[in-house]
Amino acid sequence: MHLTAIKILSLIGFLLSFYALYIEHKLKTTKHYKPLCDFNPLFSCAAIYRSKYGSFFGFPNSSFAMIYYFLIFTMATMNSSLLPLLIIAGTIATMYLAYLLFVKLKKICLICTSCYIINVIILILVII
Repeated sequence: MHLTAIKILSLIGFLLSFYALYIEHKLKTTKHYKPLCDFNPLFSCAAIYRSKYGSFFGFPNSSFAMIYYFLIFTMATMNSSLLPLLIIAGTIATMYLAYLLFVKLKKICLICTSCYIINVIILILVII
C-alpha cells in the first residue's frame, strides 16, 4: 500500500470536509451567505447541503466524512490491516452519495465531487 499518499489524501479530504461543514454552518446562521462553490443552479454546494440528502440522522454528511478521513489517516499511520475494509465501506458510501448528487438531485457540488475523486484514488492506492 502507498501509505504516505493515502495519508496526504486523507488530510486533503479532511480539510475539504471541514470546509463543507463550515459552509453548512454559515448557511444555517447567515441569511444571505453564498458559498464560493456556488456558481449557478447546476454547480451549487448550498443546494446539496440544504437538501434532504445533506445530512444523516440529523448530522451533516461532512461531519461523517471528517471522521472517515481521520480514521483513514490513523489506520494508515498504524498500518492497520483493517484499512482496506474501511476504504471499501467508504467507497460504497461514496457511490451512493454520488448517485444522490448526480442522479437524484441533478447537481454538481465541487467539494463533494473532489472528495469522491479522493476516495477513488485512495481505493486504487489500497488495491495496487
